[in-house]
Amino acid sequence: MHRVLSIIRGTAWVLAAVMVGSCGLLRYDRGPTPDEIRATAEETATKAARTAAEAYAAGLLRSITRDTELLEVATGAEDWCIGGKGEMAGRHTEYRVKCTQRTETVLSGGRADLVSILRRVDAAAKHAGSYSAGNLDGLENFLQRNGIDADGRLMSCPQLVYSYLGPSPPAEVRSAGDWSIAVDWIDDRRPKPTHCHIDASPFVWPSPDVGGPYVVRREPLDRASATAGYKNQALIIVSVFGVYFTSPWE
Repeated sequence: MHRVLSIIRGTAWVLAAVMVGSCGLLRYDRGPTPDEIRATAEETATKAARTAAEAYAAGLLRSITRDTELLEVATGAEDWCIGGKGEMAGRHTEYRVKCTQRTETVLSGGRADLVSILRRVDAAAKHAGSYSAGNLDGLENFLQRNGIDADGRLMSCPQLVYSYLGPSPPAEVRSAGDWSIAVDWIDDRRPKPTHCHIDASPFVWPSPDVGGPYVVRREPLDRASATAGYKNQALIIVSVFGVYFTSPWE
């Protein structure tokens, strides 16, 4: 019995020595520090990507606005960078630092019917080169039923989100991810049911526990101010968002 215990103790010491000697292979990287995220966000390549992405998103919004012939009444923009999460043995998020932009604009549809305006926006987004994951017919059914199905159950809140498949971003934009378009609306004549938050943005600002965020720009759309003076009119919120820069793990 004593011999068995001695063998076990000896084996444990050998394993411990191997782990200590292999610390380079089992190195644990928790991810970039706030200083590294900030430094990456202010690098020349990141700034060039940011400028190119801003022009790219603005051009896409202009094309949609032009095709819908709706009046732009307000805009908003946000830009932030976050750090990836590190793991042992080389397992980590796909990026070390990732920078994202979101640009929003509010379009006034006047007193025209909400669904007809949304169909115009849908057509404009598709004409610009987007693919819709939403369903306008389902949205119209949702509005007609006020978000409650025949059995009295709450219907899922509709979302109009598009993957942009048009021209690729400029070469300065260093990200392989797709850019997306989201469409929301406010209309006092056809208010959303209470379980669909009227003033809630479909986006969530990154929480501090994901490595950042380092805020480059935060001028969010103020929906309350934007909709003031447009009583009983349809207002459409179009958002363009995407990742414009990522840095790899070394």
